[in-house]
Amino acid sequence: MSKKNGNKKQIALVVYPGFSLLELVAAHHVWVSATMMSAYETVVVGPTTDFIASSTPLKLRPQKTFAEVPHPYALLVVGGGETAVPATQNQELVDYVRQAAQEAAIIGSFSTGSLVLGAAGLLSGKQATTHWAYASALEQWGAHYVRQPWVEDGQIITGAGAATAVDMSLLLVSRLRSQKAAKQVQIMAEWDPHPPFGGINWSRVNGNGSAPAAAAGAAKTVALVMYQGLTVFDLVGPLELMTALSRLRPEFQPVVVSEKVAPITSDSGLTFMPNKTFAEVPNPQVLIVPGGGTPTLRAMSDPAIRRYIKTADKGSQFTTSVCTGALLLASVGLLQGREATTHWGYVGYLPPYGARYRQERWVQSGKIINSAGVSAGIDMALHLIAQLTDEETARQVQLAIHYDPAPPFGNIDYDRLPAMFRILQTVMRVQAPFYTRKPKQMLRQGV
Repeated sequence: MSKKNGNKKQIALVVYPGFSLLELVAAHHVWVSATMMSAYETVVVGPTTDFIASSTPLKLRPQKTFAEVPHPYALLVVGGGETAVPATQNQELVDYVRQAAQEAAIIGSFSTGSLVLGAAGLLSGKQATTHWAYASALEQWGAHYVRQPWVEDGQIITGAGAATAVDMSLLLVSRLRSQKAAKQVQIMAEWDPHPPFGGINWSRVNGNGSAPAAAAGAAKTVALVMYQGLTVFDLVGPLELMTALSRLRPEFQPVVVSEKVAPITSDSGLTFMPNKTFAEVPNPQVLIVPGGGTPTLRAMSDPAIRRYIKTADKGSQFTTSVCTGALLLASVGLLQGREATTHWGYVGYLPPYGARYRQERWVQSGKIINSAGVSAGIDMALHLIAQLTDEETARQVQLAIHYDPAPPFGNIDYDRLPAMFRILQTVMRVQAPFYTRKPKQMLRQGV
């Protein structure tokens, strides 16, 4: 049995340069939500606690080094697309995974993280899965590839694509805690996936399955807004997809903007470094505004954020939001008279700004597109990409990240939310006037 950190059993999410940011953030969101006030602690471990590069333009600061978490209870290796191949030659990483696995009760991987497990000698003769494009690479490590959302062989569980960071994590949470706990996390994260063009049609996938990058046209900046305390899963879903789009269509250039280029800590405790300031990207072609909890409600009264959203929207082709990011758009008057959506818990915040709530995965009204809570930003981003390019390109992006969700306990039944969530929704409605009063006053004053 693995050792504990004090009284906590550690859930270690392993990263390395070039790791998949979506897989890491999605899994971390699930595990942190599920392990609050429990016997477990979720920690992101890497070769350093300095900022390291991810699969996107956004850098992350791991919470602990490999040496600081030698005996995790659960060892979960994040994928990284093509960067996972050179990662198998990273001796420090491979040695850590091999050593940590000796006492871990759970050993798992998302997407190409399975290649690192293979390099550590953990998959020889075992059935496993990975990102579809790396099946042969997995088999070179002695594993038997199986095309399934996730595959279990003994204590090892491997996931196929980006969506398994959520699906597989929910499954494991149900075993460590309960299915009820897993469903509660699913509802709060609104993991109710509905890819706009359905799941991946595997009968059409052959060869490497990807289209060659097109010749770059005029540069089109996609600005994603970041601020202290946001729910970073809101941001990272669209960011990962826009980064994948940039590989197919180089004219699309995603950039994470904030008031200052300085470390920003999310509501889950992860720290990131944005790319540019608001002033450096005044006129993006696409604006994406993520949400969060109380920090987002306070951000509705932040002059710098309000000013940037209003300025960027004036020249944007599309202005979009994820989760309670819709409240930021509403607070500056962009949703007046429009249908919109947001996280189910915050529907009471839209009417004060003249918006009409619709319970949909995403809602488009002219150039404004809002998505529902947290994870809905992934589906919204695929819809947005189809609007910016075409359906086939959006499908290529979906295939590139292997987004083929399969929630282990089905989708969310919004007509039968547990009582605790209905109470939460009522409480948030009661609180709405308190948080909307000042932003409405600023709106009237033109601030």
